[in-house]
Amino acid sequence: MSREDYVRLAGRALGFFVLLWFLTELTYLPEYALSFLHYLAIAPLSTAASQSYYSYERSLHLFTFGFLVTRIIGLAYLSWWLFRGGAEVVNLLLPEEVTRERSSALQ
Repeated sequence: MSREDYVRLAGRALGFFVLLWFLTELTYLPEYALSFLHYLAIAPLSTAASQSYYSYERSLHLFTFGFLVTRIIGLAYLSWWLFRGGAEVVNLLLPEEVTRERSSALQ
């Protein structure tokens, strides 16, 4: 196997790890969605004194839910990019400068 084959294999293994991370984050989605929907539904029913608290909680859960969705989308894209491979992944995992330094050190 050549150097690029090993790097592609490492990229796919890393892509598989990121895919598992993506699937793990995906399991948290119902919890965060239900928590946000709970505070969204309870806020109009609350009294004026507790309105501030429920407004804060609703904003907090919307913020964390938004970041979870962003993280899931980012991990899905990263996993797809690593599985796809290509010159960009090879240059990321083993840049040409490192290859030149190794070959000059061996001579």
